[in-house]
Parts: sequence; C-alpha cells; structure tokens
Amino acid sequence: MDLLPFTPEHAAAVAGWPASPEEVLLWCGRREFPVTGETVAGWQEDPEVHGYVLVGDGTLLGYGEVWTDAEEDEAELARVVVAPPARGRGVGRALVRALLDRARGAGFDDVF
Repeated sequence: MDLLPFTPEHAAAVAGWPASPEEVLLWCGRREFPVTGETVAGWQEDPEVHGYVLVGDGTLLGYGEVWTDAEEDEAELARVVVAPPARGRGVGRALVRALLDRARGAGFDDVF
C-alpha cells in the first residue's frame, strides 16, 4: 500500500464512502449528507491541511489528513476514513501509521 498526496480527482470517491448522516458526523463533524466532492476538495485549500490517500493495487482504500501547526510545533491526524469494501482488513491501521510517519517525517514530534 502507498500513501499518496490527495488530488481533486479523489474527492468524489472519498465523499461517497460515508453511508449515513451518522458516519459523516463521526468522520468529519459535518451535518451535511451526503458530503460532496467539492466539500472534500475544499478542505485542501487550508495551507495547514495536508490530505492523503492510501492506495493498494491501484485501488483507493483510505483517506486522511495531517493538520500541521508550526506555531505550536504539533500535528493532528484528522478525517480518517476507509473505503467500505476495505473495512475490517487492517487498512485503517495502516493508514494511520502512514499518516503518523508523514507527520513525524515533517519534523513534528507531537502528533495527536
């Protein structure tokens, strides 16, 4: 599996993964259902938000973000979601580990 930078082409697929308003609320704290691709793509406009996708065998498996705060010298993992067909197979764990590696590789020791 490879962690790749998010691109706008991923937005519609990622937005379609939550299957209910409850899943959307747990995933990204929004009350909008369904979430639109435009919403997901728009998150990337914040310079402190760094979106990534986890890909395996050419298939999009997961999405997550590293939020960086240079002033506080810390990073936060956020909006982590796994594609429904990939759930229950350890993909979420692999995604979180890869995001943590990115945050630490960017020089952040404190990652939440």
